[in-house]
Amino acid sequence: MPTPYRVIGLRIPGLVAGADLSAQQFRFVKAGANEGEVVAITAATDRPAGVLLDAPNAAGRIVEVASFEITEVTAGAAIPYGAEVQTDPQGRAIAAVTGGFVVGRALQVAVGVGARISIALNCFNPPKA
Repeated sequence: MPTPYRVIGLRIPGLVAGADLSAQQFRFVKAGANEGEVVAITAATDRPAGVLLDAPNAAGRIVEVASFEITEVTAGAAIPYGAEVQTDPQGRAIAAVTGGFVVGRALQVAVGVGARISIALNCFNPPKA
């Protein structure tokens, strides 16, 4: 499998972690309860704000979140090349299914859970699958 790659695009400035997100690097995150805060995804139907690019270990730490770019994500299942992707309940990328927000397209094959792949990410106004 090729190495995941990134092409920097639009990121959301000024965001902070709403909790310890150290286990969420390269996973989708969503808006938290407070303005400017992001938290871990908890349901496959959550609307992602983007992909967390760093691993903050406490609430209030500044985070880097990709929202519209080519970025890498952690897969939650096997994903074929070119598939539309959404989040699973743990914030990992999976092939889109009915009810989820389509937030990207796989640019590499994910062979299974935990694989890191590149996707064309678009978390601005994503359609539902």
